[in-house]
Amino acid sequence: GLSFAYSLPNKLFDFIHAELPILASPLVEVKRIMDQYNVGELVDNYTPDHIAKKLNEMLTDEEKVMDWKQNMQKAKQELNWENEQKKLIEIYSQFL
Repeated sequence: GLSFAYSLPNKLFDFIHAELPILASPLVEVKRIMDQYNVGELVDNYTPDHIAKKLNEMLTDEEKVMDWKQNMQKAKQELNWENEQKKLIEIYSQFL
């Protein structure tokens, strides 16, 4: 359903802050973050062989791993509670 298609798992942010390259499904919001920050790869099918191939490619491409880790530094600065808290306070302050 739509709630799944637009879901944004907390693990995505956990992996970014742990500087672990991400292999993710192309859900709408996940894809948006992956495209914006380039912190890993998306899978286009879910067969075990395809996922294994993607993981092996990710593990052996040292240049990409270095790029992803560098991109995670920027993502960590922008995608954190301190920044999100300010947005929530701004939204809720209109109603208080």
